[in-house]
Amino acid sequence: PVPLTHAMLPQKHHRAMAQSESAKKAAGEWESTYEGGQAVYTEAPFPCIAELLKKHVKPGSRVLDLGAGYGRDSLWLVGELQCTVVAVEPTENGTQQITKRAGDAGVGGRVQVVCGTTLEWPSKVEGGAFDACLMDSVLAFVPKEERLDTVSALVKHTKPGGVIVIVSHPEKEDQKWVAALMKGCEGASGLTIAMDDERLPYQMEFDGKMHDGEWSVTLATKA
Repeated sequence: PVPLTHAMLPQKHHRAMAQSESAKKAAGEWESTYEGGQAVYTEAPFPCIAELLKKHVKPGSRVLDLGAGYGRDSLWLVGELQCTVVAVEPTENGTQQITKRAGDAGVGGRVQVVCGTTLEWPSKVEGGAFDACLMDSVLAFVPKEERLDTVSALVKHTKPGGVIVIVSHPEKEDQKWVAALMKGCEGASGLTIAMDDERLPYQMEFDGKMHDGEWSVTLATKA
């Protein structure tokens, strides 16, 4: 199998999550990703990510899925772990797709869909803190100057005893960048980093070929 890298994926398949005006404008280019109602990659999380979530997210938890895309992780969390999910996604097509998919699955009452960015969502979401916060393949696409505030908001809105899970593709130049953000964010003193750039291998079919890849997982618990 051929190693899969971000450079091989079409630009429109990347998720756009940002707050700056330039990034907001660019987010419009992602709208085409979720047109047509189809699952862009897979209907469910990659098996290695699913196992990770089963291990660290308690059944029945209230979960924030920040950068929810077309709802893959959100709907899995509801169906497999009986969670209640707030799915935040900046694209209109993405939020419409999540709403439709949740309705078709009969779980619309357990998925709150919010159209917003990584720094807008706290002003749009009610209901208190979360048992778990998830960013799956999102944080790397947030402008660097906004990443620290993004992580700080996750920490602030996680309950004591809760978990923060950030999944991304590995960075060769700065392998510990997500943990560095957690250590430098507001509220860092209450965090315990349990997984720091832990690699989870996977395979996927893309463009007619099988590709090897690996996810980088950083996971923290809040005291």
